[in-house]
Amino acid sequence: MLNYWVSFNSKRPIFFPNTQATATVYLETDRTLNARKIDIRVSGIAKTYWNEYYTYFDCNNQARTDTIPYGAEVVYINAYGILWSSQDGTNRLPSGKYQFPFKFDIPLNAPPCIGGGYEYGSVTYRVRTNIDIPWAIDEERFCSFAVYPLVDLNLNPQLAQTAFTIGTEVESNCCSCSSKPCSVEVSIPKSGYIPGETIQLNIKIVNRTSWKITKIEYGIVENLLFTGYTSSAWGGTGAMVKSSSNEVTSKQVEIHSPLNETMAYILIVPSLPPSSSDCPIVSLTYSLFVRVITDAVFSSGPTVSFPLTIGSVAIRNPAAS
Repeated sequence: MLNYWVSFNSKRPIFFPNTQATATVYLETDRTLNARKIDIRVSGIAKTYWNEYYTYFDCNNQARTDTIPYGAEVVYINAYGILWSSQDGTNRLPSGKYQFPFKFDIPLNAPPCIGGGYEYGSVTYRVRTNIDIPWAIDEERFCSFAVYPLVDLNLNPQLAQTAFTIGTEVESNCCSCSSKPCSVEVSIPKSGYIPGETIQLNIKIVNRTSWKITKIEYGIVENLLFTGYTSSAWGGTGAMVKSSSNEVTSKQVEIHSPLNETMAYILIVPSLPPSSSDCPIVSLTYSLFVRVITDAVFSSGPTVSFPLTIGSVAIRNPAAS
């Protein structure tokens, strides 16, 4: 029987840049193992990757499609170490219980982790430990960890100021050549938050259309930008940026009566990595949106959004709203 795993010494494998992480490789075996060495590799890599497709006609007027790969890579951590090696040439590790502690540094410029489930790229951190077994398949174990930069929202005074926006959707009446607006005004007391904080939204809707307002939806969207590069006969050497937006939290409120006054709603910021634009190929920002939903068939109500900054140190003295 072989039990073999990696465990970090902290309760949660989340680290700040410019700190040191400590972990231990545990190995338990009830038999002698054939092994040359046990090593460790720590990696932190930002990657972008996607393909662009270009269709053209050849000299025979046949349609052809070329695939142009785009991508980039920035390595933030690449640490390697040997935890144990056979010293006598026998390639034998006696049965027993073993612990191999190790440590590594998180660089100051390490961006927040962005999982591999995105279409155009990722920022991942992981530990790989391997038992090098002669003439057989090696035993590998992996353990992921997260890096969250320390973003102090107090360093940007503008984040403590009230944020306000307004949006309008117009109902056109072809018969009378007139138009009637439906507008939404939204304000929040500040635009910088940390996970767990409550956002108070003050929403006012002025509806002069014939539409009936049925719901209000509001939430937070994460916005990712991925930069990739290519060198090809088609496009030469160049860069391209892809974007991806995903709702990370949202709420819907049903409206049963006309809104003639400002109403207050709340939204709790979920656990999110902080905003980051330091990585040259992957950036992460957030925005708050409010969407007015109506019973109109061929139109929708107004939607507004404005930027949010997610940090790790809360604003101490937000400006009065």
